[in-house]
Amino acid sequence: MSISIVTGAASGIGRAVALRQASLGFTVFGLDVDEIGLLETKNLGGGDIRLLICDVSNPVEVESAFSIIDQAGLEINNFVAAAGIGLYEKYENMTFDQLIRVINVNLIGVLEPAKYAYQRMRSGSSMVFVASIMAAHSLFNSVAYSATKGAVVAAARTLALEAGEKGIRVNSVSPGTIDTPMLRRDLTSMNRSEQTEFISKVNAANALGKIGTPEEVADLISFLISDQASYVTASDYRVDGGFGALKKF
Repeated sequence: MSISIVTGAASGIGRAVALRQASLGFTVFGLDVDEIGLLETKNLGGGDIRLLICDVSNPVEVESAFSIIDQAGLEINNFVAAAGIGLYEKYENMTFDQLIRVINVNLIGVLEPAKYAYQRMRSGSSMVFVASIMAAHSLFNSVAYSATKGAVVAAARTLALEAGEKGIRVNSVSPGTIDTPMLRRDLTSMNRSEQTEFISKVNAANALGKIGTPEEVADLISFLISDQASYVTASDYRVDGGFGALKKF
């Protein structure tokens, strides 16, 4: 069986993808800095999930992780970059360290491990970069975050041109509001009334009237990296419940 590499596998969308790929029989290498979260992912899965503590924005740690992956002696079938952080701050108040942190994790943390995976892939392999609906839609206090997610979409689309020459497909997905630990952290900073108002606004801001789940995003990603999507590449797919199509008057 082949290898499926998933970054950000300790929680959220990355965890959902790792569990799905393991259930399909892939040897999954889950990369994340959160060791406890990775162990929880492994305990939730019933397949072959191997854990690698790795800061995907650190080239030394990424190289070390792929040295371990190489030792498995299996072909890399797919790569999913789901690691990311949310840091929402007025742009004028952002420190340089905050700006660099967002760029390093959300962009370098996609491109660096993707490069190592790509170098080891053969024809028929597939890659998916997880971006965000905020790559195309602007919200307050998200200049740096939106910039990195827009760059991720562009990177996937552009890499697909080079990868096509090797028979490798590259796509991106742009989730809307998804029930992940990142969202829950935002909610914990609010009181009960603020939480209710926030959730009500999110539900009203998309056509389906609800917050999405990591599993719903994993469903699309699983399709994109499967042979069923053999003629699909260089595209971005929204998983946003219709947020991008809805305009309130």
